[in-house]
Amino acid sequence: MKKTIISLLCVLSIVLVSVLFAGCGGVEKEYEYNTEIISVDNGPVEGEPEIEKITGFVEDKEQTFVELPFAVDDTGLEIIAVGSYTGVYSDGADGSQAENALALVVKNTSDKVISYSTFTIEYASDKFATFSPTNLPQNQSSIVFANNTPVDYKDVKKFECTDSMCVPTDELPLLKVLLALTLKTVSLLLLTSQMMI
Repeated sequence: MKKTIISLLCVLSIVLVSVLFAGCGGVEKEYEYNTEIISVDNGPVEGEPEIEKITGFVEDKEQTFVELPFAVDDTGLEIIAVGSYTGVYSDGADGSQAENALALVVKNTSDKVISYSTFTIEYASDKFATFSPTNLPQNQSSIVFANNTPVDYKDVKKFECTDSMCVPTDELPLLKVLLALTLKTVSLLLLTSQMMI
């Protein structure tokens, strides 16, 4: 009986740890998939990027709907350029193309790596677009697109941030916390099984 209980507890602990690691990996992959980032020169650019060298991006220096740089509340992000993008749309799993899609160049002005962030803008009356830059180091910039569906740049009439949030790297101790909880749970289960026998 004792061996059966211990065997069951071991299997349970293995299952819990497997689920824990699979769950954490799934969250990270979800963020990667939703990142919507095509980086400048295949990687984020430190300092001020040479915006005119971003392939497919045309900065609109004449736009009047947002004053740049635009600080996105509660994120540590600053929008440093707005314009249109033509090329492979990063959200398209099938490599779909976008033509004159709204694109933003964002810079991480915080002192931490931004693991995940999201912000929503109202770009016309009752029309919204959400952007989700991820894994952006301090003082580096990258180009981002609206999640899921490209927004036609000529449809942009205004620029009001309606919602935003950010998760810096040092605020993501989730794996350590869950692992510690799992180990404590397994310890308690083993202790309980020994007391029952």
